[in-house]
Amino acid sequence: MRKKTAFFSIVLTVVIFHFSLAHAQMAGKAWDKTVTLPGGEVILDMSGEWDFQCEFYGSFYWVKPTTYSANITQEGSSFSGVTLTDTKWQPKGTETIKGELDRDGFKAVYKQVHARDTYDDVYVFEPCEWEISENGNKVMLDCGERIRATLNRR
Repeated sequence: MRKKTAFFSIVLTVVIFHFSLAHAQMAGKAWDKTVTLPGGEVILDMSGEWDFQCEFYGSFYWVKPTTYSANITQEGSSFSGVTLTDTKWQPKGTETIKGELDRDGFKAVYKQVHARDTYDDVYVFEPCEWEISENGNKVMLDCGERIRATLNRR
């Protein structure tokens, strides 16, 4: 009787451990689209078409909000996005966003912004603070002291 009870206890412990481990692995980010890297790390899949809504502030407070679409491609944990439509500041095909992903979201994300030089218009990539919501289908960026962008997956 003791052998059966001990055996049953061991089996029950293994089953509970197995389900606890599976639940812990699934308890990460609840993103709709993910990519599993060769090392087993699960990250957000940014690839696809996104709508950008940009509002300007700080020294660019006078610039009207702008919207455009971009196509983001991803290779492993790196991604890059190019505009699909012309804007006042960026012609179609311009790289507008780039970055690196990790299991918590972004390791680093950069948004291209317009910066006026003394004589010329220049474009620079500003590092951004970020927030991912709506199961990975919405990304909010706050970049430097110039621009806030909201990205919505199409």
